[in-house]
Amino acid sequence: MRIKYAEKTSELEQQIKIQEEMIRQNIKITKELTDKNNFLEQQRLPQSSHTCITVEEENISSIPRKKQKQSESKKPKKGNLVMTKMEKVTSMEFHNEKSPKLLSLAVDEADNMFTADQANKCIKCFDRNGETKWVSPLDNTPYNVSLINNERYIAVTMVNSKSLDILRTDDGIKVKDVEHGVACPCPGLSVCDDTLVICDCNTKNIYIHKIMPDYKLVRMHTISLQQGKPPLTYPHYVHVIPSRKVLVSDYDTNTVQAFTFQDNHIFTYGMAVSGSEAFQPYGVCTDAEDNILIADHGGNKIIQLTPDGQLIKKHLFEEDSPAFYALTVAKERLYLIATDESCAFVAPLTAL
Repeated sequence: MRIKYAEKTSELEQQIKIQEEMIRQNIKITKELTDKNNFLEQQRLPQSSHTCITVEEENISSIPRKKQKQSESKKPKKGNLVMTKMEKVTSMEFHNEKSPKLLSLAVDEADNMFTADQANKCIKCFDRNGETKWVSPLDNTPYNVSLINNERYIAVTMVNSKSLDILRTDDGIKVKDVEHGVACPCPGLSVCDDTLVICDCNTKNIYIHKIMPDYKLVRMHTISLQQGKPPLTYPHYVHVIPSRKVLVSDYDTNTVQAFTFQDNHIFTYGMAVSGSEAFQPYGVCTDAEDNILIADHGGNKIIQLTPDGQLIKKHLFEEDSPAFYALTVAKERLYLIATDESCAFVAPLTAL
């Protein structure tokens, strides 16, 4: 009896050891899976809750805004609807007394973002993660910003001021103020190489300057926006491209028009937009192929045109997405500034 009892005890102990080993193996596997999931979670990019819907021109009227969210739940047809996600820079915050009012944006090759806060009279620089690098207080209210001199400096136009400020991009220190002679509520600004362009909503002109080595401006050409089709009455955003053309968006006529440096009108976009479809153009820019991108503030869209003004696509956003004011392209990425949420959004150009 003792021998049989000892044999059973030995078998029981062996089974317990086997079970304990199995438990240890399960714990090890569970820990490895947990570590892997944590690692993958850390590698994920932050995503916005705002969805971009790309719609071809002939299909845009067939998707009512009220039914847009229902359409998003369906699988998009090839060549018709393309769902993309935009990365939101969530940490772009202003710690001032007043709520910020951001109407302009510039981005350098290091993905640093420069924006003008009208409400708090300052220029602020953020890194690629949205963390504040510096804040530069100003005496006057800023309107627009643009990088100059191989991105070593940033030019800033002021509301109702005949001069602009030149700041260093590395620390925001003001190095110079430059006279340009344009005093208006919304002096749009754009720089390309040594060409600086300012639009004047009072005189309805665009002034083209050459930037001299000492940063003085020499006026080279004047474009009369009264020759627009229709004539522009409140121009507020402007963009100059290397092919010696200027794009300008007009607040009153709700059009974007293109002109040569020789004062010749090239095209108008906006007049053919149907009355039921809101179109309120603000910021305008171009990509590496000179395709044109427009921030449609009123229609909650990004409009994409060919260099000669023909519609490529309209990129709709959800109804609850913020209103975009300014936009720019840097390193094959599209940056947009949203005043209502005081933040920037970034999307690869391949998503458009």
